[in-house]
Amino acid sequence: MKQSKYVIAKRREYILNYLRENGETRVERLSELCQVSALTIRRDLTALEEIHAVQRSFGSVQLAASSAYPVAFEEKAIANHQEKVRIAAEAGKYIPDGATAFMNSGTTVLQVLKEIRGRNVTVVTNNALAYRYCEQSEAQIICTGGTYSDLTKSYVGDFAGEIVEKIYADVCILGVNGISASSGLTTCVLAETMINQKMSERCLGKVIVVADGSKVGRTYSFVSLKPTQVDLLITDASADGEEIERLRSLGVEIVIMD
Repeated sequence: MKQSKYVIAKRREYILNYLRENGETRVERLSELCQVSALTIRRDLTALEEIHAVQRSFGSVQLAASSAYPVAFEEKAIANHQEKVRIAAEAGKYIPDGATAFMNSGTTVLQVLKEIRGRNVTVVTNNALAYRYCEQSEAQIICTGGTYSDLTKSYVGDFAGEIVEKIYADVCILGVNGISASSGLTTCVLAETMINQKMSERCLGKVIVVADGSKVGRTYSFVSLKPTQVDLLITDASADGEEIERLRSLGVEIVIMD
């Protein structure tokens, strides 16, 4: 039976978390833990090696030195808060009254929700904390549902993806862990990439990335979109200037908040 992309993503995410906590291990041990064949584990490791998340040698595997660790949602919410507020205020200007907008998970995206809750718009999101902005809100918020991820406070998986596939949106607002000209949009959580991809594919208008300057030029393990699939990046003045110019050269419009 063919496995769903979500099942594969969750297994590979488990492998990475196991390596972070336990260090180097062998293929046979991962096969036992995941209850799949060694051949399946080797396919997983090949895929993870291709994105520089792991490194292998003689039947053993360990986390690659360049592989970034996931940061808890609560930690991200505190970091660069004022910059995120200004970025969100600008992003709200790109959502016309009456529009339908896709929004993924993330702390900056939550700030965008806060900005537009008094507007006549429809938001489709996998952000599990979107309910905070439902009370006394003019905006209609449609939550995808799906499998809950406590790390990102989001819904992921096939169910969430199927909901997104039933909708076309006028604009797409994406939060990211990292964005660069060489790697595109990247994240620490593999399961997030499917939702991000589907939202961008079902968007009829601009695909907008909201990212404070600390995320510009950063690359994480899993790719959501190529840089050429992004129409607009809204960031702040702390972003690396050379990386901004590289993104501009690829056709990405850049708005920098002071």
